[in-house]
Amino acid sequence: MSDLDTAIQFLKQGHSCVAVRGEAIFTSDQSGIAPLLLWEKQGLNLQGFAVADRLIGRASALLLVNAGAKSAYTPTLSLSGQKVLEQYNIPVRFETLIEQVLNMDRTDMCPMEKASMSIEDPKQAVKVLRETISKLRETA
Repeated sequence: MSDLDTAIQFLKQGHSCVAVRGEAIFTSDQSGIAPLLLWEKQGLNLQGFAVADRLIGRASALLLVNAGAKSAYTPTLSLSGQKVLEQYNIPVRFETLIEQVLNMDRTDMCPMEKASMSIEDPKQAVKVLRETISKLRETA
């Protein structure tokens, strides 16, 4: 079984994000981009890992590129996320392609997607997305 197939199995067991390379398996049940940001903050090197995530938009795709993921799977992929993964030659398997990721109320684009739309550099994405989360927490 491939690393990506193993990651998909764990995702289907209810985890929100899974990274697999051989015997190394990391899982998270946090929502949104939280797992990828947490793993980056912890210094977890995902170079060569297959990653399965519940939803991949542009923000998640930039974080996957920054982390060094070798492949990805998601039930739901946004067009902008697909574009980023293609640009960096990261193969992605998905079920549904959507125009954009919406916020929780489904009234506007997801704030993480908005924050990442003008970012091309994956390293800069980490910084900008962390700042966006901090600002959102301040206003909550």
